[in-house]
This record gives sequence, C-alpha cells and structure tokens, in this order.
Amino acid sequence: MDPPGQEIPIIRSRITETPIVAPGVSGKTGEYVQFPEFTKPRDVPNGFNPNDKVETRVVRLYYYRDAHRVAQIVNRKVRSYNRQGVDMARQLADKARTFADKQTEERQAAERAAVIEAQRTRRLENELQATQQNLDSTLRELSAAQRAALNPPVQPTPPLPPAVNPAEAARQLEAVAASFANQAARLQNQIQTAREAEIQAREASTRLEAAERQARDEQFRREVAAAHADPDTYAPGVPASDDPVEQVSVSVIGEGLIHLRGPLKGINQIRTMIDQIDQPVGQVRVSVHSVQINGERAERMEEVAFLIQRYIDHARFLTMQCSEMLRKSVVQVAARKAEEAMAQYPGETQEDRDRRYLYSFFGKDFIDELDTLDSEFLRTGNKLLSLHSMDTTSLSTALNLMALAKNSTRMEILQQFDELCQAELPRAEQSYLEASMSECKQKHHGCQPQFCLMADNARFESLRGFFNTEMVHDDTLSPLQREFIRLAQIFKGRLITELEYKQRVMERAIIEERLGNREQELREALLTEKKAAEAGMEKVQSRSAQAQGSTCH
Repeated sequence: MDPPGQEIPIIRSRITETPIVAPGVSGKTGEYVQFPEFTKPRDVPNGFNPNDKVETRVVRLYYYRDAHRVAQIVNRKVRSYNRQGVDMARQLADKARTFADKQTEERQAAERAAVIEAQRTRRLENELQATQQNLDSTLRELSAAQRAALNPPVQPTPPLPPAVNPAEAARQLEAVAASFANQAARLQNQIQTAREAEIQAREASTRLEAAERQARDEQFRREVAAAHADPDTYAPGVPASDDPVEQVSVSVIGEGLIHLRGPLKGINQIRTMIDQIDQPVGQVRVSVHSVQINGERAERMEEVAFLIQRYIDHARFLTMQCSEMLRKSVVQVAARKAEEAMAQYPGETQEDRDRRYLYSFFGKDFIDELDTLDSEFLRTGNKLLSLHSMDTTSLSTALNLMALAKNSTRMEILQQFDELCQAELPRAEQSYLEASMSECKQKHHGCQPQFCLMADNARFESLRGFFNTEMVHDDTLSPLQREFIRLAQIFKGRLITELEYKQRVMERAIIEERLGNREQELREALLTEKKAAEAGMEKVQSRSAQAQGSTCH
C-alpha cells in the first residue's frame, strides 16, 4: 500500500494525451490471509485431521480457458481488484488504434494528393517538351524560308501564288514561333509552380507517414500493456469457516491458471469441481468445397453447374458404397471365422464361445496379452468396452477391428473388400446412373447422357498399403496390436488409480468420523494415568508395610 499523500507516478503520451499506468503494483488489492501450519480444529470432531494440512496447488485449465469465470463459480466472493485498470488499458488501446487509423487515412490522402501533383507536373513537362519540339521545327522552317527570301533563284520561274511567297511564309513562321515561345515560357512557369506543389505534397506525405509510424508504435505499446494487464482476481480464504471451499484462497495468476492455498480438503474439493467444469466439448469437422464458374451465358453456366453437382453426388455415392462394402467385408469374414473356430476351440459356455471368437478373429497371442492384464476389453458383460468382431456400426469401428485383426483375418477382409468392389460397385454405379439419367432427361431435355464412370478407379492403394503388412506367424502381434495393449495398460492403470483414490477417500472419511473430542480424551488419559500412578504407589507402600511386619515377627 502507498503511504498517505503519495501519488502513483503518471506518464502522459504525446500522441493521445492520456495517462499510462506505470509498471508495478497499483491500486488496491485483496488482503493477505495468514495460514498456520494446520487450520483451527472444527468443533466436531476436535482434533487435527490429515485434510487440515495447509497446502499450495496450481490448477491448469485445458478446455474452459476463462480462469476468472471458473474462480467465480468456485467462490462467489471472488473479486477483480484491478478491473478498472484493465478497462482503462483497453480503452487506451482502442483510442490509440482509432488515432492510428485516422493517421493512416490522412497519410493515404496525402499520398493521393502527391500522386496527383506529380501527374500534373509530368503532364505539363510533356506539354512543354511537345511545345519545344514544335518551336524547334518552326525555327528550322523559318531559317529555310529566310534563306529562300534572301537568295531568289537565278532561272526565271513562273510567279508563285501569294500563299507560298518566301517573305510571307517567313513572316507567318515568325508569328508561329513567337506563339510557341510564349507558350513554352508559360508552361515553364506552370511547371515551376507544379514542382513546388509536388515537393510540398511529398513533404506532407512524409510527415504524415512518420506520424502514422509513431501512432502505430503507440498502438502496439498500448495493446501489449492491455494484453498484460492483470485484473488481480482474488478471493481471500476464511480459515475459521466451516466450509472447506471457503477456507481456501483462490487467485487467478494467468490465462488458464488458478492458484489455491489452504487446507488440503478444500483444495481437493475445488480441484474436483474444476475437473468437472473443465471438460472437452464435442467438435464437428465440416469440409466445404467451393467451385467458381465464370461465363457470360447463363444457360451454359447452368449446364456446367449441373454437371459439377452430378459428379460431386456421384463421388459421394461411391464413397458411401465403399464404406458399406468395407463394413460388410468385416462382418462376413468375422462370421466365417466364428464358424471355423467351432471345432478348433471347443466349449459350450458363453465365456468359451466369446473366447473362441476372439481367438479366431484377433489371434491367440493378442488375446492372451490382454488376459494377462485382466483387461476390461475381454469382459463380454461390459458391452461398452469389450472387443467383438461384429462391432461394425460405423466406418471407424470397422477400420479399428480390421487394424486389430490377426494377419490372416486382415488379408481375408482385404480380399473380400476387393471382390465386392469389383463385383458389386459397378452394378451399384450403373443403377445409380440409370436413376439419375432418367431424372436428368426430365429436368434438362438438352443435356447429353454421357458420363464418366469411376467405379473401376476404386483401387484404394493407401488403404491397402496400410493394412497389407504380412507377418511370418499368423498370431504374431502387429504394431497396432502392441499399441492397443499399451493403451489397455494405461486404461487399467487409470482404473486402478481411481479405485484406490476412492478407497483412500472413504478411509479418510471413516477416520474423520471416528475422531472424538481430542481435549476430553487427553484429560481422561491424564486422569487414568494419575489414578494408575496412585494405585501403583499404594501397592508399593502396602508391600513395604508387609515386609516390615514380617521382619518384626
């Protein structure tokens, strides 16, 4: 806190004439809460619990990045003590941006004016050059006419008309030359004035450009200051409160960072609340394709747009058909594998039948590795996580099963997929084209039914190159199977951690419930110890009295 009567230094900008807050702590902030090593014991139970230990934690937000709003949800008493400073910094940044935009507009106007003056000067210079050329040619003609007037020809010639008389022509050329000379002198004066105006316009443009640069620099500084302005969002803890959440001090220290200090129980509750708030939101990816058609005749553009739309619809139809054929291939191969496994892996119980399907489709080594981990993926009762060869309701699940299948199963799926693409896909394309052509004839009578077939181009080289990895042994683990086992280990580790965490929470809750009045227990223990000491002293005295009596006898 600043001492009374001392003001915070303020720097004023030369451009905006608005104050800039100097670096450092300015304004009033929240009070500091002094925590002891252990918070004060509550009335019931009376004693120190492990959750009363004062700790410090930093919580990071990953999806819901508004830490100020999260802190407000956790503790409604939270306040932003420097909110006015942040608002002022943002207003100054907006004002600096507006001033810089105004300077840019003035500089652009000055540049346009300078360009116009330069064009006017160039035009006058071109006119002067043309006038000079006309004057030079006129002077040459005048010189020739004067020589002809001074030296008439010796041979008698027929009399010339007055218009071509050398003396008259010389006088006319002198008048034209004088007119060109006057025009050239006038253009030179205009050029001199235009050059001075051009120089002034360039100087004004240069000055405005420098002013714009300074305004942009000021805008950058203001925006950086506004971006780094800390609202100082803070909620002081109340150690004597009965609410564990209120006992914790909450501070927002950055974008997506919240600092917590207080008893461990309140910190854990706040972290659980933030974990429930900071959850990922479902996202949708949309691919948009745009086509631009240029032309002057609308009827021809309509035909082109119709053909483009037909090709897009046709490609979308083939894509859907291929995905359905891949899913169908996985289902057919899985059914054949299940029939073949009936004799190889005997067993009549549901567990035996499920294990038989898994061995036949995924391979024995892969299933045994998951069995060693006691993975949830092998428990058929859990329909959400268990592996099954018929889970092909979507293209992603079909590809996942195809990647986890053993070598021979994967090759059979690829072969079955190729057979379906070669046999069923052209037939489906032909039926689709027949239906679309009939619709085309009804809507567009002049269009041609010619269309490029694309079913024969369905080669799927990328898909084949990713899945056609052959192993020496049929049950050898593939790289994707090993990666799936690693993910199963991680999932199992997290599951065990969650179970152990819940057990520890329950144990701590039971311990806290069993704790009684610690002070009363200490008094009772001290009284019991005192009574035991007195009883011991009485026994010692009685034994010593008995020993003395026996000695006297």
